[in-house]
Amino acid sequence: MKTNTETSLVPYDLDTAIVERLKTKYMDIVIPPGDTNALEMVKGGQSECRKIRLACDEWHKDRKADILKAGRHYDAEKNRVHALLEPIESHLKAVRKKEDDRLEEIRQEKIRQEEERVAKIRAKIENMKAIPSRITPLTTLSEIKEVYQALLDWEAVSEKNYNEFVHEAMAVYNDTLSAVEKIKGAREQWETEQAAAKAESERLEKIRQEQEAEANRLADLRNAEEEKNRIERESIEAEKQKIKDQLDKIEREKREAEIREKARKDALKEAEDKAEKEKKEQIEKEKREAADAEKKRIKAEKEKARKEALKPDKKKLIEYATFLQTIIPPEIKDEEVKGYVRIATFEVYEIGDRLLEKAKEL
Repeated sequence: MKTNTETSLVPYDLDTAIVERLKTKYMDIVIPPGDTNALEMVKGGQSECRKIRLACDEWHKDRKADILKAGRHYDAEKNRVHALLEPIESHLKAVRKKEDDRLEEIRQEKIRQEEERVAKIRAKIENMKAIPSRITPLTTLSEIKEVYQALLDWEAVSEKNYNEFVHEAMAVYNDTLSAVEKIKGAREQWETEQAAAKAESERLEKIRQEQEAEANRLADLRNAEEEKNRIERESIEAEKQKIKDQLDKIEREKREAEIREKARKDALKEAEDKAEKEKKEQIEKEKREAADAEKKRIKAEKEKARKEALKPDKKKLIEYATFLQTIIPPEIKDEEVKGYVRIATFEVYEIGDRLLEKAKEL
């Protein structure tokens, strides 16, 4: 806003003809060595210039004083107007910040949803890409066919399902389908080869069995002849053996009687030794059991005394642990600090749990 009174901005009243005259008179002057007249002329020129310059300085000083006074006045008015507008602008700034924050939250949510959408599509592509690696040497042909059929029934690779990744998804789908087809074909060929090898093995086995049957038949004929000869030899040997057996029986019965008598005596001594040993072991066992019972009694009394002595500590520990588990975290607005508070609270609760477990041992 302009006032009625303004400081006029005017140039200094200096006749340019005077300056031009000074230039003409003094700009080409030089002082020859020892020329006192030229020196005096230079001094005179300096005096003329100084008079004009000092007069201008005085004019400048007077004019600037008025301007500085006006400047202080305008500064004060500016500060007054700023002070009147500051509450309004602060309120509007706060209102706008709230709206800007709301819009920023919406923007961040859109970013999160976009990242989630992309991640889901990427996961589907990666799952499809990993299918061939899940087929191992132990995977059966029927399982491979199920995987192949599942690929044929796979969700349609379209722009609707894969959006901007549809070309990549189609390439991965084709590569995966081709890889599984190749694995299926190789496995079918392997199983065909295995079946052919098995049929050949069964044919050779049948020939071997037939040859073995013929060899067994010839062997049976030889064995029958040998058996006839063996029976005749055994008949002669049996008669000889009968006589020898009768003599051996008499000798054997004599030795068996001696052995039975010795066994009876050994058994009697062994029974006596065993009874004596068992008696000693029973005495030792009773002594050990008595000593163990005494140790348990002393240990139980010590444990009882220890628990009785620790009752105050146990009570204090339980109270302290209960206090830790009932701590309520403060309300924090800052999300990062809120995360730190949540972690700290969880750790305090865990300490309370460990203290309660420790209290049970006291």
